[in-house]
Amino acid sequence: MKYLVVSLIAMLSVSRALAGSVWEGSSWKKVEDILAHGGGDISVYAEGAEINPFGCSNSGKYVIDKNNASFNTLYALLLTAYSKDHLVQFLIRNDRCGPYEAPEVYALRVSKLN
Repeated sequence: MKYLVVSLIAMLSVSRALAGSVWEGSSWKKVEDILAHGGGDISVYAEGAEINPFGCSNSGKYVIDKNNASFNTLYALLLTAYSKDHLVQFLIRNDRCGPYEAPEVYALRVSKLN
């Protein structure tokens, strides 16, 4: 019984962690511009309407925080998508704004199907 309670608590914790993000939806976007800031963060400009679930004041771009554990992977995926003209789908945090008060990218998907 004790293990069941611990398992349920762990599952609820994971659910809450996942609930802190929202997918862009089925919308795939072309990356139009990437800006590497001097502080280490990355700004991404993509075509189409931006998603801004937390109501960040700088909604004209997405930002990848340099402290994101997957920063290097996300940056490599963005550069690949940009250079090969592939489409990207963003996972944007809905619990806070990122650096520069912009919607923060938590994860992304890349597709070569245009």
